[in-house]
Amino acid sequence: MKLMDEKGRLFGKINLFDLLVILAILAVVAGVGYKLLSDRKQSAAAQNTTDWVVTVKFAAVEPGLADAFRLDSQIFYDTDGPVNATIGTVREEPAWETVPTADGRLVLAQDPRLMDVYAEVNVKDANGDGLLKVGRYSIGTGGKFAIKTFYAYSEGVVISIRKP
Repeated sequence: MKLMDEKGRLFGKINLFDLLVILAILAVVAGVGYKLLSDRKQSAAAQNTTDWVVTVKFAAVEPGLADAFRLDSQIFYDTDGPVNATIGTVREEPAWETVPTADGRLVLAQDPRLMDVYAEVNVKDANGDGLLKVGRYSIGTGGKFAIKTFYAYSEGVVISIRKP
């Protein structure tokens, strides 16, 4: 049996042009169906999001980190791209360090050149699995947290997690 007969029909049954039109129509219908279903899933996930404010402390860093965080609020990670978190308010305070005195005591003294930076990170958690995640990384109070933007990168410690 020939693949195409003298009239241009595939296996002697269907015209090649008709087959291409049918396949194009099926592709369009499948694409529209996929788009409708994926939009429903995204809207359902958006309805189940929970907003969190995570306060991160960056201890004894060079001045200017707070300004760099203010330049771009979108957090992204190299492997994930932009994630579900943005930088909110950022403040600087003088850094304090423990220094020994001449008589052997340890006292707190203000560092003349370093600053403590506090950044509030706004997180939209849509996982619904009981774990607060930024990108694919779980976070919790006392744990390390890295903030990376186009202008800055630093690792700090999560000091509080609260709902806004």
